[in-house]
Amino acid sequence: DYCLQACREQDTSAKIRLLDRALRRNPSMGEARLLRASLYGDLDDFEAMLADTDAAIEHDFGGALVHGQRGSALAELNRFVEAETAFTEAIRLDPRNVHWWYNRSVSRTYQGNFDAALSDAAQALLLDSEYSFAYVARGKAYVGLRQLDAARASFNQAAELNPTLTDTYAERSTLSRFEANFEEAAADARRIIELDPTDTRGYQQGALALMGQRSFDEAIRQLDTCLAIQVSEDTLRIRGAVHYVAGNYERAVSDFSEALRLRPNFHASHEYRGRANFRLHRFNEAVLDFTRWIDLGQNVEVAYIRRGMAYQMLGDAKLAKQDFSAGAALHPIVRGYAGLLTRLVNADDDESTSLTSDVERIESDDGRLKWIQTLSLYMDGDMSTDELMASARNDDQTAEACFYIGAKHEAEGHSKEAARWFDRCIALRRDRLIETDFAAVRLANLDAES
Repeated sequence: DYCLQACREQDTSAKIRLLDRALRRNPSMGEARLLRASLYGDLDDFEAMLADTDAAIEHDFGGALVHGQRGSALAELNRFVEAETAFTEAIRLDPRNVHWWYNRSVSRTYQGNFDAALSDAAQALLLDSEYSFAYVARGKAYVGLRQLDAARASFNQAAELNPTLTDTYAERSTLSRFEANFEEAAADARRIIELDPTDTRGYQQGALALMGQRSFDEAIRQLDTCLAIQVSEDTLRIRGAVHYVAGNYERAVSDFSEALRLRPNFHASHEYRGRANFRLHRFNEAVLDFTRWIDLGQNVEVAYIRRGMAYQMLGDAKLAKQDFSAGAALHPIVRGYAGLLTRLVNADDDESTSLTSDVERIESDDGRLKWIQTLSLYMDGDMSTDELMASARNDDQTAEACFYIGAKHEAEGHSKEAARWFDRCIALRRDRLIETDFAAVRLANLDAES
């Protein structure tokens, strides 16, 4: 009776109270737990949603729907490995349900398993060729595989099949930003808001497009509007990123701290709060954030490099070299950059070149490795400044070249030349590069010394 009343009730909180009563009478009633789990999902209380699905399974109410609901809760909590397992069980129990194939595809995409994600999206489309969500999932997998034309084609198919599906425009906006097409990214963001003014993704995507255009004040205004609709960790984190790129590092630290309060132990917030503290010359605080980032196990090789930079600025050459070595051991690209950075810890230390001793012997068609070899030749004195700058093929490489030229001048005691090259590195606005952060801090130190 309580369950039937809950189904007739309009207010979500009232529905949950009725289901609470039903479960006090009969804790093993799987139908009530499944219904309440769904309501918790509507309220974005995914921990409670997960608890109810776990309890339903524990009481032998384990159909495909409960496993699918459990997978959805886990995915919302960013526990994608467990979500994939839950969706796999839902598929085993109900292999013709396109929703499970779609959801497992998305979970696999977030784990970086793009080929498997593409296969799941294809299976969903075999079951229902007009299932627009499957085209979105396929597009996300193509983005991961860097098949960007195929990704856009999939998103366009989804939009044709279901012009009101906001997921399509959110993903296509992300793709457009990836291609630096900020006008199209902003247009898709506006489309989301037109379809649903309460969908926070429209404001988030719009703000990110504005950030790409370096319209920081307008981006912040959009995010403030978004926060007025709903306070959420991801909106605060995006606003923190906008403040960071705009150079408002105190505000960035504040936003990332609040994001971490709402979602503790999220690696990206620790990364960017650490980077903001680094820019503020709070190197001890940066070390703490980068250490937590390492503990969380995401992109650890980069985290070691950033923590090594902080140790270097604290004057701890030993710990800096240890971290550069730890990062170098995890990825060949990072190994090359770690070797270059290690040389800067102490230009007179013969051991500091050990990480780059194998760089010239790396046999790979990877353009990044060839670029590292070029930087190594310059640092060894086997290439001139003009030759290095002429070798740079894009803005990222130009910024990196400017940094290492500046660092070499700094090591040789040419402070004015070092400052000039660091300034050129920063002016290129390659905000995601390690070298840009390092150039800014070293330039500030040179300015203070002068």
